[in-house]
Amino acid sequence: MKIGIEAQRISRKKKHGMDIVAIELIKKLQVIDTTNQYFVFIKDDEDNTIVAETANFKVIKIKSAPYPYWEQVLLPKMVKDLDLDVLHCTSNTAPLSINIPLVITLHDIIYLEKLNFTKGTLYQIFGNFYRRWNVPSVVKKAAKIITVSDYERKRILDHFKMSDTVVETVHNGVGDAFKKVTDTVILQSIKTKYNLPDNYVFFLGNTDPKKNVEGVMKALSILRKANKLTFTLLMLDIDREYLQRIATSIDDQEVLKHISFSGYIPNYELPAIYSLAQAFLYPSLRESFGIPILEAMACEIPVVTSNTSSMPEVAGDAAVYMDPFDPNTIAEALTSLLTNDELKKDLIAKGIDRVKEFSWRQNAVKTHLQFGTILNIHRSNKKTMIQYIFKFTLICFVLQAEVMFGQSSVAKHIKPVMLDAKKIQLKEIGSLPKALKEASGLEITKDGHLWSHNDDGVPVLFCIDTLGKLVKTIQLDRANHGWEEITRDDEDNFYVAGIGNNKNDKKDLKILKFADPEKTPANKIAETEDISFKYEDQKDFPPPPRKLNFDADAMISLNGSLYIFTKNRTVPFTGYSKIYKLSQKAGEQTAALVDSLFLGKGYMLDRWITGAAVSPDKKTIAILFHDHIWLLRDFTAGKFSNSKIYEVNLNHYSHKAGICFLTNEKLYIVDELELDIIGGKLYSLDLRPVASDIK
Repeated sequence: MKIGIEAQRISRKKKHGMDIVAIELIKKLQVIDTTNQYFVFIKDDEDNTIVAETANFKVIKIKSAPYPYWEQVLLPKMVKDLDLDVLHCTSNTAPLSINIPLVITLHDIIYLEKLNFTKGTLYQIFGNFYRRWNVPSVVKKAAKIITVSDYERKRILDHFKMSDTVVETVHNGVGDAFKKVTDTVILQSIKTKYNLPDNYVFFLGNTDPKKNVEGVMKALSILRKANKLTFTLLMLDIDREYLQRIATSIDDQEVLKHISFSGYIPNYELPAIYSLAQAFLYPSLRESFGIPILEAMACEIPVVTSNTSSMPEVAGDAAVYMDPFDPNTIAEALTSLLTNDELKKDLIAKGIDRVKEFSWRQNAVKTHLQFGTILNIHRSNKKTMIQYIFKFTLICFVLQAEVMFGQSSVAKHIKPVMLDAKKIQLKEIGSLPKALKEASGLEITKDGHLWSHNDDGVPVLFCIDTLGKLVKTIQLDRANHGWEEITRDDEDNFYVAGIGNNKNDKKDLKILKFADPEKTPANKIAETEDISFKYEDQKDFPPPPRKLNFDADAMISLNGSLYIFTKNRTVPFTGYSKIYKLSQKAGEQTAALVDSLFLGKGYMLDRWITGAAVSPDKKTIAILFHDHIWLLRDFTAGKFSNSKIYEVNLNHYSHKAGICFLTNEKLYIVDELELDIIGGKLYSLDLRPVASDIK
């Protein structure tokens, strides 16, 4: 897939909010996707090296030109020349003349609302007029609109009266560099460089009316006149004449003596600026997100912010709130915080926890998901004769393979029945033990305890209760080589499956069989037996790209046999998961290919089976993916492609890697902990609300 990313402004010297969002997105995409080809379009400017090129990321510098001409003329020409599959425009507007799927990050629609957008600098005024002209048209063209908060999503849906399936919330994150700076040499250097005062409150105001500079100055005036102004307000790159005019309008020139100006400060020096502050003030009249709130919290600084628009969604319970339209409440909020040390400590602690809920990696993963999804939809709507011929040829090839190998590798293309997602809600129960960072399987004993393991080489099993709390650990007597799944048979024997095989090159695949782990005392070693096996149709290690379908994360025990569901890595991607059957007896075996499931084409990661489980009554098989579940009913063991299939949309994306049934209608799920921020949770899913829909 060839993906274009419009990021025109990121190369300018003075970067602002939308620029930072685009930069962080691109850098995290470079980490999570090393396969697809990316073309990042920037304006030829002062900071052209802000994003480094990699093997699959190329930076395209387009000559400097007025923004509308750059976006409406120069960019479409480049998109056409490169024959892109998808274009992602990152800053509200987009070309009107492109004919490929378009993703737009619509940060906000403030310029379409009744707020006075004719104030501010000439640049800001012109930008608002351009957006008012462009945005209503491009949202009609967009295959997907990404916005940065649930608040803004609702505003967009209400304003444009559009389908809620088009608009997706993808929260912003906070940069890895934002953490409390404790190095006194660095702090003193920054303080000297910018001539910072000893006791200041940090305020990121500018001439945009929504930043509420006038309201803040009125609040300072109130405090000054009441002899309660005990701090200096630090502002960055702002026009002093603008502040002078406000001081005149509120009849208080003295208030300017309590404001310090640092000039523009680059993003990489902001952590020290936050760390030296007594508090951070974010009193906007209207915001779509508010990244600085998280930056301050990450630097362990208490926050005062507005009780309007998206700010409560971002800050949660970790801030002091005030009415930004009432200067008196701004003054009161600042005073209540700065005079209460216990409140400061409480907010700092809550802020540290709050910021963990937002990350740029999660932002990139969710954005990345949209590219493959919309391209799949776009292509399915443009079935040409060539595509039909190709599909016919592929089917003929596979049918020939059946004759050659004596096995059917073609599954029925069964379209899952979509269950009403509004009736079902994935419930987060709690965090998993810290040591269980890569929970790669889940099973339950008759005692009601859950068992899981990492896939990191340590042969430890973790026993947790149904709240996610650690009960005990035991060890197995064999090494952990690619442990990806754990399951239980009808006689309470357990099986840990070493079936992880990312490169499809392993010749020593093993499943460890052992007795009910409840019988093994804490911290003791359980004895295991080996089931060593190979796949009957694997001849090469690794096979050619078109046959990369020997990795697996999922296995079930059913009617005296083990069934493995593969994770398809084929290039080009075929969309099939192969199903292999093994005996439950220890010893050397050959895994027989008995069936396959067609999971769909599109985005490969979205079609990976990451876990599986069988209900206690043996009537339902749950197949786990990153953001949804398939429920297989009316199946015959070994012929699962004949099942009735129902799909449950979890409305939650993470590296889910383990699933089990508590009852026939209740499931537990675990996900892996990513970057110590995303996942690492235990969830439950109640199927009773849709029981009547599952026939």
